[in-house]
Amino acid sequence: MDRQTLVDWVHAYNERGVDGLINATSTGRPAKLTDAQKAELKALVEQGPRLLHDLGFSHISARPQHPEQKEDAIATFKKRSCPPGGGAGQQAAPAGRSTL
Repeated sequence: MDRQTLVDWVHAYNERGVDGLINATSTGRPAKLTDAQKAELKALVEQGPRLLHDLGFSHISARPQHPEQKEDAIATFKKRSCPPGGGAGQQAAPAGRSTL
């Protein structure tokens, strides 16, 4: 704990008692959208993906593989990283060590 923090707490306690040790709630940064804008956005989203598509938005998902990936790269990787009979995510233990 920083010494100045302790001094601040002591002064706050001496001035206002236990209530002086309670942090005041912070409102945070004001919202960038007004309540009307939030309501309009909510209505647009609730109308579904068709409207969003009409507005120029599209669903984006990850590529299943890199366009320049070699055909045998996945099979080679699996052969090197999975022990025989082991499942995905399991690695062989180094010699002389258990996998506990």
